Amino acid sequence: MKQRLIIKILSILVIVSVSVAGCSGFKRNSITFYKTYDVSTASVLGKLETVPASTQVYVEIISNKPFNAETVGFVITTERSGTKLVISGANIKVDPTDKKVVIPLSMSEQGKYTIDVYVDKPENVMISEKIIVEQ
Repeated sequence: MKQRLIIKILSILVIVSVSVAGCSGFKRNSITFYKTYDVSTASVLGKLETVPASTQVYVEIISNKPFNAETVGFVITTERSGTKLVISGANIKVDPTDKKVVIPLSMSEQGKYTIDVYVDKPENVMISEKIIVEQ
């Protein structure tokens, strides 16, 4: 009887601790698109769900921990006729202690794309996000 009670109490404690850990403010890596970037305050404004074609937007990349690298890079790909095509890419110098970088981006053609953000080299993808470009 005591063993069952102890097991139930431990089960409840595990469930509660997992729930609390899930709500503890742990941030995941993220990519968000914005209309404008204010250089003086280093803030982005006007969150976008889709990216307008032939318009410069700003991509905010946030890591849940410091980049610990000299560069953060990205590759933009799309799939056509079953073949993965590289559309664009770049490397951005960062301070290794940074957790956030904002990059300008302009896509000329409407379509569905993927942006892969990596640290140091393309094999080290830290986050991948779909991009929908509309006219």
